Amino acid sequence: MQKEDLKRATDIALRYLSLKSRTIAEVKKKLLEKEFDELTINCVIDKLVDWHFVDDVQFSKNFIVDSQIGKPKGSYRLRMELMRKGVPKEIISEALEMYLTPESESDLAILAATKKMKSLTNYPKDKQFKRLMSFLIARGFSLDKAKSATAQILDKSAQ
Repeated sequence: MQKEDLKRATDIALRYLSLKSRTIAEVKKKLLEKEFDELTINCVIDKLVDWHFVDDVQFSKNFIVDSQIGKPKGSYRLRMELMRKGVPKEIISEALEMYLTPESESDLAILAATKKMKSLTNYPKDKQFKRLMSFLIARGFSLDKAKSATAQILDKSAQ
């Protein structure tokens, strides 16, 4: 490992992180694409962790919280997206446990179903049920949460 390689790899990593928050795995992948050796990559990652520029725990928390703002997602989908970004399973489980309680996930399912229901008002009840269920499951909500939210929304719309 040479000093020039270390500096160049650090510069590339910092530039990559300047765009948005990234996971350790994403930064490693970027540096591997640039053909740096493992030792250089590990040194850069250690520096970035020491400087608090990469933190998978904080990334997971922010990802979960931010993803609920516009289009709410269930724990299954969040878990898969975080795994795709290279976050370790233990960190994902802890973050989901802390920031997405079963009650809040149920509330999010109801919120998502309420928004979706606006586009389904002209359909018969059975079609509304199928489409809401498919929509919620695709968003990563469990079957139980999807059924519960769908039932509540359809009950409200029947009144």
